[in-house]
Amino acid sequence: MQRKHQKEAVYRAIASFEEQAILKQGDTVNRPYRSNMVAQTYTRGTAVSIQDLTNTNETLVVNTSQVVPFYIDDLDELQSNYRFTNEYADDAAIQLTNYIDSDILGEYANAGSTVDDQVINGSSGVSGNGISLDTTNIQAMFAAARARFKRRNTAKNLFAVISPDVEQILINYLAGKNSNLGDATSLNGHSGKYYQFDIYVSNNLTWTATCVIATQPNDGDSFVLSQISQDGVKVSQTFTFKTSLGATSGNILIGGSAANARINLAALLNAPSTTTANGVALGSSFIAALQRNLVATDDTVSKVTIVGKGQSFIQVSSPNFTASATDGFTAALQVQHQLFGSKGATDIVIQARPKVEFKDVPDKLGKNCLPWTLYGYKTFNEGKAKLVDVLIRSDQFVM
Repeated sequence: MQRKHQKEAVYRAIASFEEQAILKQGDTVNRPYRSNMVAQTYTRGTAVSIQDLTNTNETLVVNTSQVVPFYIDDLDELQSNYRFTNEYADDAAIQLTNYIDSDILGEYANAGSTVDDQVINGSSGVSGNGISLDTTNIQAMFAAARARFKRRNTAKNLFAVISPDVEQILINYLAGKNSNLGDATSLNGHSGKYYQFDIYVSNNLTWTATCVIATQPNDGDSFVLSQISQDGVKVSQTFTFKTSLGATSGNILIGGSAANARINLAALLNAPSTTTANGVALGSSFIAALQRNLVATDDTVSKVTIVGKGQSFIQVSSPNFTASATDGFTAALQVQHQLFGSKGATDIVIQARPKVEFKDVPDKLGKNCLPWTLYGYKTFNEGKAKLVDVLIRSDQFVM
């Protein structure tokens, strides 16, 4: 059978598994942290100010379970020259592994510091905006990230998980000299070493975006989202706001107000395979290309924020917001989150590594195959200072 082009997980190289050996039974790891202490001047014969000590408990709960179920008929298996069950079971295990990986890389959200447009460009930059990265400022990006670790006394065993697009800019900056990245390559996505960071390249990074809908859309206003499928094909989905819903995939009911349009857009993104009175289900090929659902949130004021774990980036194109020139996707907030850190910043406990169970189906000549996993993860308080979220604008990338 032909091979699948799968993503490569990197979480094993950057996460801490120390609690996994301890948590043989149960589902919770407890790890308290203590309050900070401050030195004070002592004056002879004068009472000192006693500092209150506080212990705050944090927990890692093993409560994330994922399954990739499918059915194989015995007759198909019997008459095939290929080992369907094993091939699909292997594919499913990779999907589960990549799901775990995207959760760990999604911990950028708990990073103790960020490197954004303002950090790189100073007063001319905007806090929270992505960096327009090129060969003139990529070195500054690495330097700024390293400085944040040094300020927090966590500049040890550093790593940087970057996208292929950022790696391309880095290689161009290095004038194509791969040797400048060192020789330890091809291990769990390891691409070399730069600025004291072990470089890992991943297509599992998180993408976020903001769609402003402050004005009620006009009938026919639209935009297109695109992603690359497992087969390497670009798959696109058109989203169209409609006064009357109709039956076209991606249609969104305007609902008589900007607020309703935002609510309906968020609802469709959160449940893309479900058709409701307010939205028509997205195409199955686009949903499959995403591999993992998006999470959309209406801020109840003017915009919908979109978080795509494991998406690397989603291309936004053909924006057509005629009701207001200021509505639509904000280019500087289409962000690919590069995860920089000190190894072990995030803890993970995998109680059941991806495995496959087979269940007989009473009224069929075949079996249900249930690849599954059970795990929990957390960036404890001590780990937050060991992570940096580097915001890179993705609107400059081309699929």
